[in-house]
Amino acid sequence: MKQVTSNPMIIQRAIIRYPHCHTPHSFNASKNDGDAEDAKYSAKLYVEQNHIAELAKAVKQCAIDAFGTTGTGIAMPLHPVSEDGKDAAIEQLKNMYYVNVKSSKLYPPRVVDINRQPVKEEDLNSGNIVAAIVRPYPWESRFGKGVSVGLNGILKLEEGTPFVDNYDSMYDEIDEKIIEQAKQADRERQNEALKSMNNPVGELSDFLNS
Repeated sequence: MKQVTSNPMIIQRAIIRYPHCHTPHSFNASKNDGDAEDAKYSAKLYVEQNHIAELAKAVKQCAIDAFGTTGTGIAMPLHPVSEDGKDAAIEQLKNMYYVNVKSSKLYPPRVVDINRQPVKEEDLNSGNIVAAIVRPYPWESRFGKGVSVGLNGILKLEEGTPFVDNYDSMYDEIDEKIIEQAKQADRERQNEALKSMNNPVGELSDFLNS
């Protein structure tokens, strides 16, 4: 792989999801994410086709410069939402592309609002409309090779629309008998708890005499 340095570029408008832009996150660790060796700042960005062309061109050039090709065996970071089974069912994402962006925990991205003021972690949420400063870079490891997209900064533009899953209608398909059994079990647990509260002396006597 040739050493390649791409220039930072701007995604002018995107929908952000799974933002981990203030605290590094690991998808593999069970302990505190920020302490994990592979923890990174990251986010998933959904971009309309008219805002993805410049990044797609830069990603392709990065692959050619590093590997001489964009062909088979080169993992590329831009994908149509239609290729993702879960995302494809979300109405607001139709006809969009997605890209996962990330940054080493040594280089936290700057996150600001339209007035260039810092945005707190709790104020950057899935569904927000953002602009992003990113940089394509090549990689090669024992798992393969490809191009990824680094995250340099996020500018929050609008609140946007929170993501809504498409599972609501499926709750109606759960067998009513199963739900009623769960309700009955819950009522029995509550009755047992009430008996214990109403007769604490009797319970203590039974314990002492056992």
